[in-house]
Amino acid sequence: MDPDCGSLIDVVRIPASRVTSVMFGGPSSDILYVTTSRLGLSETQKKQQPLAGSVFAVTGLAVSALAPANNVIPPIRRNN
Repeated sequence: MDPDCGSLIDVVRIPASRVTSVMFGGPSSDILYVTTSRLGLSETQKKQQPLAGSVFAVTGLAVSALAPANNVIPPIRRNN
């Protein structure tokens, strides 16, 4: 999301339907960590999503965290 206007800039596809959290980390705060869950998935869904329940590290986004994780950053409000 563009922090100035709230428009969508890019999409990161994750091979799991239940994303539980995201956070930037790493030495330069430029790695996006994405956690997912298998909880509540049927056996068929688990076979279709074998990586559900994993943590993914997304690199190469050309962005980094604006502030350390212990600082609170207010959410961007958009009018729909």
